[in-house]
Amino acid sequence: MFELQARDWRGERPVADDELTRWIRMLELAGARNIGYYPDDQHADAPRLRRLVPAFSVRAVPEP
Repeated sequence: MFELQARDWRGERPVADDELTRWIRMLELAGARNIGYYPDDQHADAPRLRRLVPAFSVRAVPEP
């Protein structure tokens, strides 16, 4: 299980959606299958769900 941080705690700001997506892809290419992120601020849509859905899609899992 991998849990990625969706907030840069040093600067108290969200991690960019593109960066979070790259981390997810990197882990999937390395064979990880259980990936999550924290925190999820659904009221502020951070990270933006629309940008992350493709990264978590079964159809988008890259072949090793």
